[in-house]
Amino acid sequence: MHEAAPDIATRRAFRTNEVAQTAEIMAVLATASAPLTAGDILDRFKPGKTVRPKVDAVLDGLIRMGIVSQAARQYALTRGS
Repeated sequence: MHEAAPDIATRRAFRTNEVAQTAEIMAVLATASAPLTAGDILDRFKPGKTVRPKVDAVLDGLIRMGIVSQAARQYALTRGS
C-alpha cells in the first residue's frame, strides 16, 4: 500500500547524522497506516543520489535489532517499538 508522499517542494532533506536518520525513518514508519516500501520512505525526503543507500542501511540495522520487520519488500515497526 502506498501512502501519498508530500509534494517535492515540501520534502525535508535527509539528515547527515546517522542517529537523526534512524529517528526520521522510525518516525515515518510509526506514522504509517500500513507497511511501507523503501521507495515510500524515500518519497518523504528530497531526492539525492546518496539517500537510497543510507535509507537501506538504516532499515537493515533496524531489522537486525528487531525494531523493524520486513515482508514482501515492505517495512513496519515491530510491535512494542
